[in-house]
Amino acid sequence: MTRRNRRGSSVIESALVLLMFLALFFSIGDFGQIFLLHYTLVERARAAARGGAVNGRSDQEMANYVLYGRYTAGSGTGSFGLIPANVQITRTGTTADASARITVAISDLSYHPVSPFLGRQLKNMRVRVVVSSETP
Repeated sequence: MTRRNRRGSSVIESALVLLMFLALFFSIGDFGQIFLLHYTLVERARAAARGGAVNGRSDQEMANYVLYGRYTAGSGTGSFGLIPANVQITRTGTTADASARITVAISDLSYHPVSPFLGRQLKNMRVRVVVSSETP
C-alpha cells in the first residue's frame, strides 16, 4: 500500500468515527432533554396536586402551577409549549373522606428531538400524579 492510499483511508476512517461520535453526542443530549422535561413536569404536577391537597388550592390554581410554575395565571403558552387543554385536574371523594384523591394529568405533549435517530417528533407524552387529599 502506498503512502498516498494510507492517507486517504485514514481520512475516511476519521470521517466515519466522527459521524458515530456526533450521533452519540446528539442522542445523549436528546435523552437528557427528555428526562429533564419528564422530571420537571412530574415535579410540577406533584407540587400542584400537593398544593390542592394540603392548602385547598382550586383546580384553576393547580393548572396554572403546572403551566406557568406559579398559582396565578400567566400569559401565552406555558412551559414546554403546554396549553390549558393539556392539563386535567380530577378530584374524587370529599375532603372529609379519607379516600379523597386529587389527580393531575398532563397529556398530548410533544417533543422535537435534535438528533434524527429518535425520529421527527415524540408525541402524546403523558404524566399522571395522584395525591391523597388532606383536611387543612
